[in-house]
Amino acid sequence: MKTIIACVAAAAGVITAAQFMYVLPIHATVAVLTILTVVAADLIGLRWILGRGQIPQKTTKILHAIIYVGLTTMIVSGAIMFWGMSDYLLESPAFLLKMIMVFALVVNSYFIHRHMHIAMETEFKNLSTKEKIHMFVSAGVSTTAWVGSYILAQLLF
Repeated sequence: MKTIIACVAAAAGVITAAQFMYVLPIHATVAVLTILTVVAADLIGLRWILGRGQIPQKTTKILHAIIYVGLTTMIVSGAIMFWGMSDYLLESPAFLLKMIMVFALVVNSYFIHRHMHIAMETEFKNLSTKEKIHMFVSAGVSTTAWVGSYILAQLLF
């Protein structure tokens, strides 16, 4: 399968098959590591929601920095792969939906960053209803977009 993808990219004349074969494993590895980091951050958040602990500031900031770097790396490596296969990908509903999911992750990261201090300073039970709704919507968008992006990536080829 990787050979077919590499040939499609090379046929477009933008990147060589060898270059593509280096970018794809980087993209996939970073995706797995970033998703695992998201799960770790979500577990900390779940403990906070259940009243089983505060959000550790240092750990949370490190996890979110790793997630931001991972998301950025995937966007850059994805753009490199896209460059060679744009004609094919722009006609793929799975790709277009995946790009919507990635856009949702980028926008949601802004809201997570804006609200992260609330979770570090306040117990969940003391949040207003509005704050709780914002937290749950953000969590839902994050989960849906990460899982959706991963599944849609599997459907591309």
